Amino acid sequence: MQNSVDANGFGAHELDLIEAFIRAGATRLFSQFEKSSGYLSLGDSQIAEAAIVIHVASSALKGGHTVWPESPFRDRPDEGTKHLDLLIDLNPDEYETPVLVTVEGKAVSEGFVTKKIREIVRDYGRVCEWNRLNRGDVPIFFVLNDPRRVYGGLVVLCTENLGPDRELARGISEEVTRGLESIKSPIEKLKYVCEVWMVRSFDWMNESPEAREVFESSHEFAGEAVNESLAVFERDLASIMELFPKGTLPKGISHAHAAHLLAGSIMGIKKTCKTSDELRKEIHALITMMIRV
Repeated sequence: MQNSVDANGFGAHELDLIEAFIRAGATRLFSQFEKSSGYLSLGDSQIAEAAIVIHVASSALKGGHTVWPESPFRDRPDEGTKHLDLLIDLNPDEYETPVLVTVEGKAVSEGFVTKKIREIVRDYGRVCEWNRLNRGDVPIFFVLNDPRRVYGGLVVLCTENLGPDRELARGISEEVTRGLESIKSPIEKLKYVCEVWMVRSFDWMNESPEAREVFESSHEFAGEAVNESLAVFERDLASIMELFPKGTLPKGISHAHAAHLLAGSIMGIKKTCKTSDELRKEIHALITMMIRV
């Protein structure tokens, strides 16, 4: 949760209030969920996300706060976000200088983890950016009532016990197989495998500090899926290395071992590179060092 705390020390009390009504809303939502026969976890349905907003808003109202669902931005139909999921005024009696909470709701269900991670990154970035927006980009409510403080909450509901998202690794590997058909040189095939698996997602992951934070936390959230993806990547590498003539690899290094070493090295290098171009050059240098052609 993003927050700003002024010199008078109001922040801690306000955070307690926010946590209280979000927890109360979540408790009622889970109670409802138990009686829904899976209705809230129907694939990519937006029902669960709407339910998050409704229950948090209900809890905030009970606490004496005011709520503004679907709070709009200025009418800019061709540009970005159109509304906030929920805007809460913590102390409506001080309406001229309100203390506001923005809430974005997101639900994640089995089979949609990969897609939702991207949406969570986007929403988290929005939550973090309110204090960096100019007057023309903030929600209309902010313009009418210049806020004293703004808090941002991203509420994520996992509608079931999520297993690894195996579709991600399978889809990438299938893309690799299709692309390799038109490439003749084994060394270029190897570069292509690395490009699809490691380079293409790099700029997205590094487009903002929020994106990297969510991506790194998702390794813990879906650690099994990450490990499975890495294993498939290594198998794709090994299958290409088998095309090289005998003596191409260092003596005593099998194709599988070389694939494992190359994959691990790339994972380490990714942490230091700033752009996809830099990562691509480093991968090509690694391949040149490892493969004798």
